[in-house]
Amino acid sequence: MNLNELLVDCKKLDPISYELATAIYHKQNDLIDQVNHKMASLENIDALIGGNPEYMMNDNHRHHLLFMVNVFNLNFFEMMVRTVAWVYSSYSSHGFNFDYFIYELKTWIEVYENEFEPEFVKPVTDVYRWLLEHHEDFCQISREENSTNKPKTDEWFVIKQEFLGALLAGDHRTCVKLASASISNSDDMEKFYLQVIKEAMYEIGYFWQQAKITTAQEHLASAIVTRVMTSINLLDIPRNSKKGKAIVTASTNEYHEIGSWIFADLLDQDGWDVDYLGANTPADPVISLAKKIKPVFVAISVTMPFNLFFLKNFIKLLRSDAELCNLKLMVDGKVFQEFPDLWKEIGADGCANDAVSGRNLARNWWKECSLA
Repeated sequence: MNLNELLVDCKKLDPISYELATAIYHKQNDLIDQVNHKMASLENIDALIGGNPEYMMNDNHRHHLLFMVNVFNLNFFEMMVRTVAWVYSSYSSHGFNFDYFIYELKTWIEVYENEFEPEFVKPVTDVYRWLLEHHEDFCQISREENSTNKPKTDEWFVIKQEFLGALLAGDHRTCVKLASASISNSDDMEKFYLQVIKEAMYEIGYFWQQAKITTAQEHLASAIVTRVMTSINLLDIPRNSKKGKAIVTASTNEYHEIGSWIFADLLDQDGWDVDYLGANTPADPVISLAKKIKPVFVAISVTMPFNLFFLKNFIKLLRSDAELCNLKLMVDGKVFQEFPDLWKEIGADGCANDAVSGRNLARNWWKECSLA
């Protein structure tokens, strides 16, 4: 089956009860430890993980379970299919043997059935057996080249290429100089963020996925971008007319913050009084801050699908506070671009597919407040 056929076929899977999903979540550490131990004890484990360090495999197991708990809570098997296809592609590019996934999936089944009554956990183990059944399909999908990017020749594309080259070279000074030379007004700032930084970081992520750069290079590129964005904030760029207050943050356990930082800066440029809280923010401090400053909305970012569980609880806590009943909640991040209706399941008031659509949604909410 190809990817589209798998997306259709996975809908035949039986739904997972909230009770079962919660039981797995509460035992996550024990489950992960058991899988790590069983996989590490395999005689051929070094060949299976392509000589990579064992912690890379263990990270995959931890991320896997957090992600699958989200799938089970939402019964969103289409998200599972897309993410599993990405995982096969990414880890195989880093040297993992495709057979590793067979051993891993079988080990998860064994651990689930050891930890829970087999009949109770059967809906979950059936999902894993479905993944095993389609192992070869995922292998084939991961082998296929995906080169959908069309060549561009405009000015900002040229700047992006130069910026990307400097990122890959670890040359932060050139990156900062490119930003200061390219930005003279708010329109330039928006284009630099969206057509240079955002596009360059997408390519950095793709290069890492294909094992063309190391983890250290990927981290260095992210660090350089944060330095560049700090320098951009020091530029004297006139802001639009003053609007209300807003809070922008990345969800609990979400460490990808460049996208939310870009959004916060564009909101600030649009006249909003923005409190940007950064990565991995718990709900309680956001609730306290919201009560204090009375924002029009809170925007919460999630990049990694396995953090949807944290986001859902984050929103639930915000919704449960009577003082914040009129507070608008916006979600954004890559996972919502892939699944346009997911924000409704999470309980948000709206979704930003990108920084511009998020800014437009914020403007609409500000108009509603002004008319109230």
